[in-house]
Amino acid sequence: MLIDPDHVGDENLPRIPNTTAADASASALKLDVMARAVRSMGLGTVVETYPVNVADSPEAVCALAGTDILIGCVDSVEGRHVANRIAAFYNLPFLDVGVKLIADGRGAIQEVCGAVYYMQPDGASLMDRGVYTPERLRAEATKRTDPAAYEDLRKSKYIEGVDEARPAVVSVNTQFASMLVNELLARLHPYRLENNSEYAIIRHSLAQMHTYYEPEAADGPRSFARLVGRGDASPLLDMPSLSVKEVAA
Repeated sequence: MLIDPDHVGDENLPRIPNTTAADASASALKLDVMARAVRSMGLGTVVETYPVNVADSPEAVCALAGTDILIGCVDSVEGRHVANRIAAFYNLPFLDVGVKLIADGRGAIQEVCGAVYYMQPDGASLMDRGVYTPERLRAEATKRTDPAAYEDLRKSKYIEGVDEARPAVVSVNTQFASMLVNELLARLHPYRLENNSEYAIIRHSLAQMHTYYEPEAADGPRSFARLVGRGDASPLLDMPSLSVKEVAA
């Protein structure tokens, strides 16, 4: 199941595999491009697509609730937050990946890094791990629901430190996507010399050429602990934006 409301633009061609200039000219849905690539492999994989924002789509949330594994590869705080809540409500494992490039302002790259996170339903969430803050989550929700109010708040400096865009290139994206897949395989078929519990977070810096990993904290915060296993709540995920309709029986 693929969920993404965005369309292919020229800026996506050096970032997203399988996109073409024709896709950008036609403003094709990213989902349609990915589905086309998967189907062209000829393996019989069934692909379902939802060209919506998961933060306000009960249909997409219900679809994800019936999956076995959630994988996040988004650049939005809201998307990560909703996926993490789905994982808690429906007892699903959740893997997330993020990439960051930092320019020095003089035409050179200062840092290229990324991280892969493995979340258990009753474990530390992405917010608990400092991937985003409640303030950034509120800012992004405001940007989606009331763009004018968001701009007013940002201009008045009430909202600070919100990244408008994090450019990435396809080689970096592919490397960290592969790390996520290998982490999934490690959970399905353990192959490490150490226990998987030591690898709740894996960070890698291409600038420093170092890999760092962190275990699941035994006594850290568990902000979603009270949500674990609640299933079909009303509204979905206890989020008012998902109160449009109930889960289909």
